[in-house]
Order: sequence, then C-alpha cells, then structure tokens
Amino acid sequence: MALLHIPLEQITESHLAQLIASRANESRYIDYKQSTYGGRDADHAEFRADITSFANTAGGDVVIGIAEKNSIPTGLMPFLGDMGAEKLRLEGMARTGIENPPTYDYHRLKMFSLSLLWRAAASARPEFRGVDLGPLLPRLTDMVMNKRPGDAQSFGTVIARFTEGLAQNSGILSPYKERLTDINFYRFVLGSYVFHIKADSRKCPDPLASLFLAPNSPLMIAAREFTGGPEHRAFLDTVKRSAALYPR
Repeated sequence: MALLHIPLEQITESHLAQLIASRANESRYIDYKQSTYGGRDADHAEFRADITSFANTAGGDVVIGIAEKNSIPTGLMPFLGDMGAEKLRLEGMARTGIENPPTYDYHRLKMFSLSLLWRAAASARPEFRGVDLGPLLPRLTDMVMNKRPGDAQSFGTVIARFTEGLAQNSGILSPYKERLTDINFYRFVLGSYVFHIKADSRKCPDPLASLFLAPNSPLMIAAREFTGGPEHRAFLDTVKRSAALYPR
C-alpha cells in the first residue's frame, strides 16, 4: 500500500493509521521517518537523497512522523513543532539540490525537447524502436512543424543533470519509456543531461509538474547521481558490447 493515488492535500491521519494497521512495509514508493530531518549537513544530504530517489523513479512519499521497525510501520509519532516553519525549512533544503538560473528562452528550449521526442518517434532507426507515441504523434508533429512549444503540461519536460564528471563520457543513450507518478515519459540521456519528456494526455501532478519547463518561470534543473544508476549500467553494457565486437 502507498499514498501515491491520494492527492497530497487529501491525505489524513486515517490514511496513516491504515498504513500501520496493514503493516505496509517501506518500498520504492514510501519511506517512514520517526522524526523530521536535522540541521546538520549530513541530515540535509540524507533528505535530498531520499526525495531525489523518488523523483527519479516512479514517485513516492517520505512520511515524517511514523516509527518503523524492520521497514514495518509501528506507530504514529506526531511532529509537535511549528508545522508552517518546518515546511518552509524542508522546502529550502530541497531547493539546495536544484540549479535555478535567472532566465532562459522557454520557446527555444521547449522546441528542442519536442524535436528530440518527435525525431525519435518518427525515425525508423533501431536505436529508437522503443519510442511509440501512438495517437499523440500527430499533435506533436503539428507543434514541431508550426514551432508551437505549447504550455508546460504539453509534452512536459523535466531536465536533470548528473553531478559526477564521469557522466560526461556516457555519450547519448537510446531513449526508453518510463512511468513517473503513474504518467508516461520518455527518458533521453545526452551526456551529463537527462530529458524526461511526458508522452501522456493526462495532467502530471505536483511536485513533479513543478519542475516542468514553463513560460515566464525559472529554469529548474534537478541534480542526480550517475554512478550505479540505470544510465551508468547502460553505458557499461554498451562498452562491453563494443569491446566484444571490436577486440584489440
């Protein structure tokens, strides 16, 4: 059991009690914290790592105020401080892992993103055989041909950057389909940068949607690790296959 299907503002204490009653263990979708994060650098790093791990997969919830033993929730541990102030503190900690340049050209960057997805979907090359937009392709074609970037939700795009220099040598990997917050996306890896492009007619919810490229908004670039991630594994597999095809 997880909370992803429930809008954040609708989650109540009864939902949390149900997690405990059903012994809903921690998983890739939910993480329990008995108390809130501390103020040390290590605590800040732990918080950013926890939320980034969810943001870079299918989404999830960090539930502060539930004790656990062996990943099984055991009881409610309510936060007794100033809730508003704590929310602002955590939001500030999260932003320290996001690059926020002052301005950018939304039209140009969004059109680049749309062109990436369109070229992959329209191509017959084997590297792009995993990209199939189905009924969404005519709409995307019209947007590209008429140079219309659309609003933030139209083929919404999240950009991430690897924090390690090793990723600069990863090259361009074949795009593949993924699900984030139960919404279909395609992931494009371009060296140190990753483009997550929505390929779904449904609206993507916050907080992921808050990272979309958007007109008249700051450019948000999420920071993520390369070593040990799927892109790193794909890069190593590519190197191994090349070595087998072209031995010295």
